[in-house]
Amino acid sequence: MLCRFLWKGQEKANGGNGLVSWEKVQQPIRYGGLSIHNLEVLGWSLRIRWLWAQKIDEEHLWAGLPVQLPCNPQALFKVAVQTMVGNGASTKFWSDCWLHGKTIAEYAPKLIQIIPKRAVKQRTVTQTLHNRRWVSDIKGALTVEVLVEYLQI
Repeated sequence: MLCRFLWKGQEKANGGNGLVSWEKVQQPIRYGGLSIHNLEVLGWSLRIRWLWAQKIDEEHLWAGLPVQLPCNPQALFKVAVQTMVGNGASTKFWSDCWLHGKTIAEYAPKLIQIIPKRAVKQRTVTQTLHNRRWVSDIKGALTVEVLVEYLQI
């Protein structure tokens, strides 16, 4: 829509009306563009910012609210952020990338399916490793695949 307005000043413009490519228009002014943001990328960055804010500051009232994200920004956040455990009080046992750069869900996808969602979202490394509490989170049918993944963890 925005590119159509730029080229013709109208809502609709057919191909071939643009004198400069849209990618060129989006470039910074110092590189010859107009510094018009790519709204898709800007939207991703704002959504990823919410995930980051939830991760680093759980004391705010809004931190417990669910953040609905498309798969791509969520995947980018998981790839870009690796957790250093420290004392484990702020590292989520089931959902953070803390075990060799991966989540427990990546190591044990069948096992994670029988863990209650509340435990997946809230349980920290400190809580779960104390007296092997993570074992008590396992609820549901213990299939052969689940048992194999349990033993691997």
